[in-house]
Amino acid sequence: MPLSHGEFVIVLGEASKKSSIRVLIRLHKASAFDCKLGRVPHSDVIGRPAGRVFKTHLGYPLVIRRPSLEEYVLLMKRSPAILYPKDASAILTMADVSAGDVVLEAGTGSGAMTLFLSKAVGSSGHVLTFDTREDHQDTGFRNWRKWKASWNITHPDNKWPDNVSFHNTALQHCHETVQDNTIDVVILDVGSAGHLMPVISRKLKPGKAVVVYLPQITQTVDLLDTIRLHSLPLTIESVMEVSHRSWLVKEADIFDADLDMAESEQGENVHKGDPAETTPKYLCRPQHNQFSHTGFLVLLRKVVQPTAAEE
Repeated sequence: MPLSHGEFVIVLGEASKKSSIRVLIRLHKASAFDCKLGRVPHSDVIGRPAGRVFKTHLGYPLVIRRPSLEEYVLLMKRSPAILYPKDASAILTMADVSAGDVVLEAGTGSGAMTLFLSKAVGSSGHVLTFDTREDHQDTGFRNWRKWKASWNITHPDNKWPDNVSFHNTALQHCHETVQDNTIDVVILDVGSAGHLMPVISRKLKPGKAVVVYLPQITQTVDLLDTIRLHSLPLTIESVMEVSHRSWLVKEADIFDADLDMAESEQGENVHKGDPAETTPKYLCRPQHNQFSHTGFLVLLRKVVQPTAAEE
């Protein structure tokens, strides 16, 4: 499907050997994209296939294509820090979030996790997301709404589900909104998760999971102490942190010294035009900028003890 007015695209280019361009923009017929490599009018992009090279007015190439949800989350406007995709994917797996689930989220923030949850539960599920900060909730809602609108432009027969309800209130006040034993998954990304455990343990279905995102490992101890002191039906199953190591793999610059060395080692066997000379050299090393530690993921499970009559 050709690129359309109103949808998000990502612009990629090499500004120099040490810097690159990676920008999220929304196409508008009357606008243009400007960078150090030049200008590309949006009207030149609209109606063309995604994933092709466009030349700026200075002659530099830029790749313009549709972004993945991961790229959108990393590049969208935000107020609080986002929960990074590497952690979000682990949370979805740990909690086994599936189509049709009803998910309770505390800490909407900029809406990163909300978007991943919305995708995971699908049209048959629902996400209830809570945040006490009105400005954070507004940012999260706008980011979700913009992604949904862009998706619907390019997927008219498979629209993004309208499956998220935003609540600008503390999770402790969710009793009228959420019935007991009706929630399949709880995701917490708040400053102090311990005080939410009593209400969460009532709303969660038996056997279902809670995943808590904590910046510091000592917060895990505080969390477990709260569960112990209140005798809550929650058990800890695992604590983990997610580490990714990004690598740079690209064609390297070939200097004359490289060819001189090849000629000296192989003698007359290397001639101009031979594969040994024309095959590019590649650079493989870890990226300088890495997303190292972001937080700890704590997996809890609701386990109900049998009553005296059942025993």
